[in-house]
Amino acid sequence: MSYNISIIIPVFNEEPSIEETINKIKNVMGKIKFGYEIIVINDGSVDNSRYILEKIRGIRLINHNYNKGYGASLKTGLNNAKYNLILIVDADGTYSPEDIPQ
Repeated sequence: MSYNISIIIPVFNEEPSIEETINKIKNVMGKIKFGYEIIVINDGSVDNSRYILEKIRGIRLINHNYNKGYGASLKTGLNNAKYNLILIVDADGTYSPEDIPQ
């Protein structure tokens, strides 16, 4: 059985970790047989997060013009997800992308 999953990543000032987190997710997803999309919601970051994200291929980036908060970022991601299976991953690496297959 094959699955498709929308991976939602809310971001607010995650310049030090966001690129590594996304690369880890792509690496893990490349090893399993799920179709996927990565939706990144930049929630009005004032560091370089937006500029880093704009250079990353293979993601859908949605920018909030100002910080609306974690819950609003999740709602934006959910409203833009194209798959029914949803995975929320924090940009700072709190939850290991290596655990996704579980």
